[in-house]
Amino acid sequence: MPGTPDRRKSLSRGAKELRASFLLRDGRISLASCFDTHLGLRLRAEEARRCVRRVFAGSFFGWSPETLELRCAPETSADLIDGKLSDLAVALARIAWRPLTPQLVAAALGISGQERARWTKDGRLPHSDQVHDRRGGGRLPIPTYTVALIEDLAVHPETLAAWREQDAARGGQT
Repeated sequence: MPGTPDRRKSLSRGAKELRASFLLRDGRISLASCFDTHLGLRLRAEEARRCVRRVFAGSFFGWSPETLELRCAPETSADLIDGKLSDLAVALARIAWRPLTPQLVAAALGISGQERARWTKDGRLPHSDQVHDRRGGGRLPIPTYTVALIEDLAVHPETLAAWREQDAARGGQT
């Protein structure tokens, strides 16, 4: 349509990155690479799968959560496909880069809650912000961590090993 802005230009950098990882082939759109390469989506896979179903509900697409593939009906227009995929990229980007909770950090790095708490307290594992959980009538602050930091630590396990060695040399004390 004349005068209609290109949806891809309005996407955030994170959404553009996700959108670029969608593989289109023979009426099928694979999201497997997208899920494989983004820690936030792997850690929140079920939430991301629900997001795909929500974005494509009532449309001419079939969703296979087992293979992480969308199938387009042959009559689906390229503009509709592009628009839906842009919407999906934005929605998945919100999930992929949302700060991680302590439980997700422990799952991603294979560390204990004690290690995470110790490393956060002494500054080796800086938290990005905090959320407040209402338990027991109070507001308990819970640290959150950036996905980028946790991804970096996940691909450099030697950093975690060095931190453990430091802790052992100190007798487990910080």
